[in-house]
Amino acid sequence: MRILISVRDQSSLPTRFIESVEAVLADENQIAQIKVQSTFPDLQQIEEQDLILIWLDSPDQFSRQQVEGAIGLNPLVRWLSIYGPWSEGDGRNRDIWPMAVRVPWRRFQNRLRQEISIYQDRLPTLPITASRNECFLFDQLSFSGIEWNSNKSHLQVGLVMDDFSLAEYLMKLLQRAGGQVSHHTTAELHQELQRNVIYERHPRIWMFDLDPWSHARAHFINQLIQSIENSLGFIGLTNEINPELDAEFRKAGIEIIATKLMGESELLRTLRQSVSL
Repeated sequence: MRILISVRDQSSLPTRFIESVEAVLADENQIAQIKVQSTFPDLQQIEEQDLILIWLDSPDQFSRQQVEGAIGLNPLVRWLSIYGPWSEGDGRNRDIWPMAVRVPWRRFQNRLRQEISIYQDRLPTLPITASRNECFLFDQLSFSGIEWNSNKSHLQVGLVMDDFSLAEYLMKLLQRAGGQVSHHTTAELHQELQRNVIYERHPRIWMFDLDPWSHARAHFINQLIQSIENSLGFIGLTNEINPELDAEFRKAGIEIIATKLMGESELLRTLRQSVSL
């Protein structure tokens, strides 16, 4: 698989973006030739690629003529335009990039897995002219039958969150996958920490609500992680995966960062990744 990544040198987090591409390729056992450049690809470069990834810093970074001309040069090449919170307006009041190739940063890894499945002929291709409804339905496709193939005792999950609706949603998904799930509020665990009691019940995987992020929440999560023994992994959930906060999340002890409202296949992949770390 030949992948061209276009990301400007002065972009907010080019290294993290490239690392995320490499992580997905490794997890999918897909060999790829990756080329990184700071300029928009020209005709020859487009013809040589299977997938082109454009890191979008701002909605007006490229002109309509430039984008439409490049995409129309070779209909067999796949494109993804990845945007973050700084360029949300690209989808609301800009339509330069087709809906089928626009991907928010928080869902990029999942979409890249789907593009790999398209390359491997395991998923039908999403047309470049797809409508908003077609794109939504495509996002729901399960690109492979994800099963929990690790030791069932590993699927013991502790949810640390005060949002009871979110906790109920995740509990149903995890229980359907055969998991044992416990839900804890921050107030409950604060009391455990104040009594200097190492938590007696030992979920193997912990999932934290990171929103709203603050110094106090970072300190609490770090304290709790330090007090937990024999854990397989710590997962942070957030509404908006902001790459600029990535370093702060990891400094607090969070190993994997995921979006809150992920589907069942995404959730199982995240858990499997946590166990394999």
